[in-house]
Amino acid sequence: MTRKVMIVDDNTALRQTLQDILIYEGYEVDAAADGHQAVDMAANESYGLIFMDIRMPGMDGIEALGKIKAIRPDSVVVMITGSPTDGSLEVALANGAKTALIKPFAVELMIEILEEVLSETASA
Repeated sequence: MTRKVMIVDDNTALRQTLQDILIYEGYEVDAAADGHQAVDMAANESYGLIFMDIRMPGMDGIEALGKIKAIRPDSVVVMITGSPTDGSLEVALANGAKTALIKPFAVELMIEILEEVLSETASA
């Protein structure tokens, strides 16, 4: 079971905060500022879980999800969105996202999802 996590968000402050919290919680965390960077990182590294924002400039989270799933079909991706009613969340879930976090969300919920996913993959 890898405790390696990727956080993908174009919001620098949010990305850094989440990264700091997860490192504090004992995870190894990489961060990407956009979909292109996330796909490149996923091509070179295996992650126990990827938290990915849906709305990002350039390559959005849905496109990046598809590319990452093509490279690493077993990747577990949890989408992050501040706009859960625009239809993008349904598209992401239909394309293989595990679940979603709706901004603003409690960090405890993020850690709970992370622990659940990592325990599932450990027992698989």
